[in-house]
Amino acid sequence: MVVGWTNLVDDKLDSAAKVAVLQQKSAIASASNELLKEQIKQGGTASKLNLKKSSLGLIAGALGFTLALGSIIGGFSYKIATESINLPLQDKKLLDWAKSPEGRSAQSIYNKNAGIIKTCQQRKENLGACIILVN
Repeated sequence: MVVGWTNLVDDKLDSAAKVAVLQQKSAIASASNELLKEQIKQGGTASKLNLKKSSLGLIAGALGFTLALGSIIGGFSYKIATESINLPLQDKKLLDWAKSPEGRSAQSIYNKNAGIIKTCQQRKENLGACIILVN
């Protein structure tokens, strides 16, 4: 259950980051498009831009604003995701162990032997003793 929750949080953070990047790209594209339209209206061509310092400032400002907005959204969503559930100490220790090399090894051994373990638990003549694969 805890592993599923961490995967859910990771998915939410990934999608929030993707949305922030898409918003940044959209804002940059919109600002560039606006500058091109303005240049063409003034009699210039799209291939030979005569950008003024104010136009470059506008592009830099739009880029800076979208990057800052993306950082704020990412930080805010991370803070919400990490603070939304307070795990009891025992569950935190269990999660830490599950993420450790020993926990991953135990999960691998269990996954390889799930059928053997289930059969062994159901049969009473084995007295709970079974041979499992470790490698």
